[in-house]
Amino acid sequence: MNYSYLMGVKDVSELRNSGFIIEEIDGDCNFKNTYLFINVKKDNKTKIEYGDQIEFKGDYLAPNIQRNYKGFDYKEALKRQKVYGTVNANNIKVKNKQKVNPILILANKTFLRIKNNIEVTFPKDLANLTLAIMLGYTDNLDEEIQENFRDSNMAHILAVSGMHISYIISGLMIILKINSIGKRKSKIITIIILIAYMFITGFALSVVRATVMACLHLASGIFYRKNDIWTSISISLLLIIIYNPFLITSISVLLSYGGTIGIIVFSNIITNLLENKKLKNIIHFMFLI
Repeated sequence: MNYSYLMGVKDVSELRNSGFIIEEIDGDCNFKNTYLFINVKKDNKTKIEYGDQIEFKGDYLAPNIQRNYKGFDYKEALKRQKVYGTVNANNIKVKNKQKVNPILILANKTFLRIKNNIEVTFPKDLANLTLAIMLGYTDNLDEEIQENFRDSNMAHILAVSGMHISYIISGLMIILKINSIGKRKSKIITIIILIAYMFITGFALSVVRATVMACLHLASGIFYRKNDIWTSISISLLLIIIYNPFLITSISVLLSYGGTIGIIVFSNIITNLLENKKLKNIIHFMFLI
């Protein structure tokens, strides 16, 4: 018997490669808090919700390993997501309702509420694009649209990242300033909303990085301490590695942190160049010509 917590609100008939947190496998708890993908037959209409504890039997399918030199290793890719394979399941039944952390259940309900409101308010194509930009939810987004974003080098807009966090902070600061809320209270409110956004978006790596760094920066202002950008980066990376050490080899993690470090280093260089009076005179002379 496999016991697991469902991560998503769907009918069983829609569970194609959906993720489950494992509690035990045939009484063995060694795989607890890891994940499995599950496939079921489309005619299965069992009603399940996020956080339900379910029981099922099925055949385990191990992921494919690297077959060619420097080829794609599907097993290693899944390992970085703490996923250990796929199960073709049957005889699924709900054991207990809503057994996970109530905060996670609330975050999931909030996500579904936002998703439903957007789908009701906007036309289908616009709603799918809005969900992708706001929450990184691209499941229903047309593949051609995603390809167009990739071709125009704007695919990062469809993946929640530091850009989204910066927009949230900027928007909140403007709104709170208009409502004459003090700086310290504004920063506390912003930290709470950023953490909530991190839960709603499912702890995307780039969001976790940006949220931790932003919260440390805001907290330094609350406690009247100087913020150190390198300390913020180190703490966010440490938290991610503690959660899953295999992520240290993930390309997305390396690019996310590499890009952030590059921005910090080169922004200082460019700022110093622009503040150089001789360089300003040269640029001014060039424009006059």
